Parts: sequence; structure tokens; C-alpha cells
Amino acid sequence: ARARSPSSTLSPLVRVKTGHVSTWHSVGEASVTGEVNDESFTMLTLMDVTDDHFSQPDMVGEHATVADLEFAIERRKQRFNTCTESEREILVAEMVQLRLRLLELVESEQSDQPVKVVLGHKFMRKTKKPGSKSMCDRCGATIWRMIQPWYRCHACQYNCHAKCLVDVSRNCAMQKLSSSFITEICPLKGLADQQYMCFECRRRISSSTRPHHLEARLCDYTGKYYCPYCHWNDPHPIPARIVHNWDFTPRKVCRSSLEVLSFMESKACLSLREINPLLFNHVDELIKVKEIREEILIMKMYFVACQNARGNKLLLQLESHQHYVETSHMYSLQDLFDLNNGRLLPELQHIASYFVMHIKVECQVCRAKGFNCELCGADETIFHFDHHCTSCAACHAVYHRTCFKKASCPRCERRRSRRLV
Repeated sequence: ARARSPSSTLSPLVRVKTGHVSTWHSVGEASVTGEVNDESFTMLTLMDVTDDHFSQPDMVGEHATVADLEFAIERRKQRFNTCTESEREILVAEMVQLRLRLLELVESEQSDQPVKVVLGHKFMRKTKKPGSKSMCDRCGATIWRMIQPWYRCHACQYNCHAKCLVDVSRNCAMQKLSSSFITEICPLKGLADQQYMCFECRRRISSSTRPHHLEARLCDYTGKYYCPYCHWNDPHPIPARIVHNWDFTPRKVCRSSLEVLSFMESKACLSLREINPLLFNHVDELIKVKEIREEILIMKMYFVACQNARGNKLLLQLESHQHYVETSHMYSLQDLFDLNNGRLLPELQHIASYFVMHIKVECQVCRAKGFNCELCGADETIFHFDHHCTSCAACHAVYHRTCFKKASCPRCERRRSRRLV
């Protein structure tokens, strides 16, 4: 058998009868290996026999689609382990060629689909492929992916039919992201303030069943009224109710609010000490989380100066909570969800214990930065982040909390005495 180069074209299979046995050969291979006599080969050429009508085709013709090429590649993968060494060389060459064709086809499809910008959305035309059911965010109807052209915004995942593209009235959620959530509980003004029209698409709405009016649905996040096309009664916890009442009950919100809340869940933009500082007195777990976060910020100073900690990338333990190494009072909506579900506190306790183990036991450089309480003379090595210890505000020397209440800082006194001398 002869191995083809990746640039060569795939040879079609033809059925050749030699003696009493009929076998399948490619036209190109038959002319090289000599398994087909000249008379048979001439007849096949004259008849222009290029298709295999009996076995399952690999669908690698001139007009093959992406799905056809993927299917052909998968079939060759399945045959790879059951064929001979010479046949494997042919399969490898064919798979290389198929993958190149697949790459070219995908790139050509993407280049033929320019981005359509509508109200901040960047819509891309989607291919007709089977998949999970999608709903049009404009008309609320089902998108039948195999027969209907449709578009999706690659920024906010807004889906719509091609026919609904010109009627899109909702701005892209990525452009509406603000620096903070609405912290006022359902700031309701009433339908008269909206002139009895949907806040988003301006359709006529009413709280009662009136002709030519749609049902008015209240969004508990914005306090605005929307029509059934813009408000699908999607439930979601409201940040204002969580911060003020510690209430995680899902409330009905409109589609645009749902997108904004979903995109901002992991954004640290809730300053609880400014919005509602009394919440720390009501939620015990919140106090413990605050203490651990303050300890982590102190331990961060050890890690920044420790070469071993930087090499082991210890701070990457907080990769999902990056704002914890920057501040101790900013929270994300996801932090509050995890705290209410009982996941956040155990996770932080585990990370904090891992950090303490590095400083006090594993690393000599970090351990050498500890202190001995000069007031009681104990042999215990203490650190800034220990619960039972405190530090002097002037010289940052560390003492036991109970010892420091009864006396002044010896280190500061020594410094004053040197200045006097």
C-alpha cells in the first residue's frame, strides 16, 4: 500500500471484481498496486465510477459540511486500531487532510458571518446544529435550531430569531454593568410614572385586563413594570433584600435584570460596613468571615516578603476570591450566597490554617519574623495575626492582648529613652 501525502485528494472507492471475488479498492491505489487489470481499470475510467453506493459513505465530497468532516474523521479513528500498519499510514494521511479541510471550512464560515451590532449587542449568526432548546429573548418563542436562522450576542448570550433582530429593544447587559448593585429595596414608582408602557420595549401594559394592553409585571430589583415579552417571571435573590434583611428568597425579576445580576454575582461591589454595618451583629458567620479575612491580609505581608511563598504561589489558594487579598470589607453577591449555604466559612478556615502552617511550621524565613512577648517573658512565638495577640500602633511590636492592657509598649519606651540621650 502507498501512503498519501496530506495535500493529496482522497481517492474514491470503487468495486473491482477479480476472478470470483469482488473487493473494494480506491481508483488511485488500483492503478499503483496493479490489483486491477488494465481492462477493468479502463472500463472503470470510462464509466466514471467514483462513488461507493453500497457501504456507509464518509461524506468527504466537495460540498461536505463541518458535521460531515467531523463524522469522517471519527470513522477513521474507529478503524485505526483494527487495520494493518500500511493501512494506518493511509488513515493518518487522510485524517490530516480532513482536519485541514475542517479548519478551512470553519474559518470560512466565521469570515462569512460579520458581527451585527444592535444596541450594544454583538450578534453572531449561529449554524443550524441540533442542541438544547433555546428561547428567543425578543418574542419568547422557541428557536428551532435546525430550520430557523438565529443570532446570539457573544457578550451577554442574548438569543433571538433572525427575523426578530431588527426589533431588539434591550441594551446589552455588559454595557449596563455598574460599579454597584441597587441597594434600595424595590424602588417602586408606579405605572403612571412609566405612562402605562413597558419600561424596556414601550408596549402598552396595564394591571387589569384591558383590550390591546399586556399584563404589567413588576421587577423586584429595579421597581419597574415590564410586559410579558420582557419579563418571564424569572426568580432571583435580590441584593438589597440580602444586605438589609438577610433575605435570600428568590423574587421575580425581568430578563435584563436577570442578566445584570448573573454577570455581577462574582464582582466584589458590596461594602457591608457602609450599606448596613449592623448586619455583622445579626449574622455570626459574617463576623467570623470578617476576622479571617483580616488575618489573611496580615499573612499576605509575610508571603510577599517570602521567596518560598512566592515560589509555591500560596496566594493562588484564594483564586476564586481574589478580592480577599486586597480588602476585608468588600463582598460579592456570590460570597453572600456561599456564606448562607454554609460553604464559605469552612473554605476560608481551611485556607487560613494552610497559611498559618506555612508561617509557623514549614518556613524558617516566615517563622523568624515572629515575636516574643516582652511583658510576660513567655517562650511562645507570637505573630500579628494570632487571635490572642495585639500589636503596638506605633512600632508594630506584638504582645499578648491581656499583657498589653496592663502596661505600655517596652519597645517604644526604649526608643524614647534613646532620643532623650
